[in-house]
Amino acid sequence: MTGASRRHTALGLASLALALALVLALAPGRHAAAQPPPARELPYTRMLGSALSEYDDKHAQAVAAYYYSQRRHDGPWILVELGFRTRQRATLRRDHIELATPSGDVVPLSGQRRWGADPTRAVRLLQQVTPSRHQVRPYFQGATSINRLRFFSRPQDGYTVVDLEDSLWDPVLVGDLLFESPTGAWEPGRYVLSIGYGRGIASLPIDLK
Repeated sequence: MTGASRRHTALGLASLALALALVLALAPGRHAAAQPPPARELPYTRMLGSALSEYDDKHAQAVAAYYYSQRRHDGPWILVELGFRTRQRATLRRDHIELATPSGDVVPLSGQRRWGADPTRAVRLLQQVTPSRHQVRPYFQGATSINRLRFFSRPQDGYTVVDLEDSLWDPVLVGDLLFESPTGAWEPGRYVLSIGYGRGIASLPIDLK
C-alpha cells in the first residue's frame, strides 16, 4: 500500500469514527425526547381491581371505584364512588378534592349547582352507572356504620348538599364524586385523584381506557 493510500484509509477511518461518535452522542437525546414523562409515584396505594384503587397510610383510608367511567368517558362527566375515613377527626372539603389529568391539568370537583343544571342528563348518567357500581364499604374492616358523603344530591335523595364533611374512622363516609371535563370529554390515560383532609393528601390512581 502506498503512502497516499494509507493516508486516504486513515482519513476514512477517522471520518467513520467521528460519525459514529456523533450518532452515539445524539441518540440518547433523541431517545429521551421520545419518552413520555415518568409516571407520578403514588405511595400507600394499591389496585384492588381493574377500576378499583385504595389509599391507606394508617392515618387515612380511601377506596375509589370507577368501573363505568373507566370505559365510558366520551362525555363531559365521570363518576367515582368513594369511601373515606380518618383515624383522627378531619374535615373533608369539596374544594380540596381534584383530579389531575395525564397532561398535568387539574380539574376540581364539580359543584352541585353545575351538576344539577341539567337534571335530565344527571339522572340519565346515574341510571347508566347503576349496573356497574361497586360497593366500597366491604374494604373498610371494622367499620360498623356508614355516613353519606353529601357533596351531590338529586331531588329524590331528600338530603341537604354540603361543602364539607367531618371524617372519622367509624362511620365511613361513602358517596359519589363527579368531575366535569373542560373539553367535553376525557382522554385515556392515568389520572390522579387527590383528596386533602387536613392532616395530609390521599392520592389514588384513576385509569381511563
